[in-house]
Amino acid sequence: MTLMRPPATPTVEQDAALSNLLESLLAEVPPANADVPAPPAAQPRVAPPVVETPPVDAPAPTLNEPTEQPLTKETQAEPPADSEIPAWVGGGFRTLLFRIGEFRFGVPLVLMHSVCPYPDDVTRVPGQPHWHRGVFRYRDASTVVADLGGVIGVAAAADDPKYLLVLGEGRKAIAIDAIVDTLVLHADQVRWHKAAGREWLLGLLPDQMCGLLDANALSSGIRHR
Repeated sequence: MTLMRPPATPTVEQDAALSNLLESLLAEVPPANADVPAPPAAQPRVAPPVVETPPVDAPAPTLNEPTEQPLTKETQAEPPADSEIPAWVGGGFRTLLFRIGEFRFGVPLVLMHSVCPYPDDVTRVPGQPHWHRGVFRYRDASTVVADLGGVIGVAAAADDPKYLLVLGEGRKAIAIDAIVDTLVLHADQVRWHKAAGREWLLGLLPDQMCGLLDANALSSGIRHR
């Protein structure tokens, strides 16, 4: 798998341009709980669920499990849940691709709150788990900043975060190293794989060789202890 080089440190103009682009993209998608009308064309073909590793020609990144796994439950001898295509998929949905360390992930924009540059005033909070990077003021409220890897139980941590993916009601955020791309995906471009114990994983993106994350599940997993 070819890894992308980290982008150069963004300038103020680049940050402003990126923020405007992402805000416009987020404004184009309806809320997650809104009814999404089906297009007049034929319904998209539903790809079969994946219950084993992806084919060799489109492998997903190998994720090493650490000791602490807040969103990973013991599921021995428990079969994966049946895959279902979410209602918000409709005739296509915008997806943000991003990088954390060596790993790439995707998240549907319809499930996100916003994206912002990584702030300078993230304050550590004593007594929190290792994945809890701290809190900062975002839109007049306190927002928790977390490492994705620690939240979902994989070896992915942002060493030099440049951006935050703001989730839920704006009170939770994930630190990321770089934004890779935005693209429109259709239902048959995702290997839907909703498994018990890994609610944060919606499925796999074979063409992009990465996982598609459920921002709602991630937001639920980020909490104070």
